[in-house]
Amino acid sequence: MGSWPRSGVRWYLLFGLLSGPILRLFGVPAVLFAVPVVLGVAVGVFAILPGFSTVAVVKVASKTFDYSIFRVAKEILYIPLSHNEKTMGKSLIDILGYRIAKVGTSLLMLGILAWITTLTLVVIPVWLWITHVVVKRFRNKVSRKEELQSV
Repeated sequence: MGSWPRSGVRWYLLFGLLSGPILRLFGVPAVLFAVPVVLGVAVGVFAILPGFSTVAVVKVASKTFDYSIFRVAKEILYIPLSHNEKTMGKSLIDILGYRIAKVGTSLLMLGILAWITTLTLVVIPVWLWITHVVVKRFRNKVSRKEELQSV
């Protein structure tokens, strides 16, 4: 467990140092598209292999990309803008856009949680009813005495 923070720092430093060559090699648009694709693949791997280690890798990958390559690529988008456009645009994106995205994500997660909770509350009575039917049929075929003898 103690190696995760150090490992994350190493990846962050590596991608921070390589962000210039990576952007030069692939270009800003490709990097801006690649980051969500890579993170989507990481989340897909978590869906297939759920576990703490997978979550840790996804979190480290997310923060590594966000604070290195993705941040550099976003900053390059401001270069052709005037000083006024940079100041107003960056403020609008950093203050308003970022917060709205976080609120939207939180609401989406709450909606998913509510859906799963509702689904669970609907499935449990159905499960209990099916169990009741199965037990009733079992009792019609096997007495309690016969059941205890077979166990």
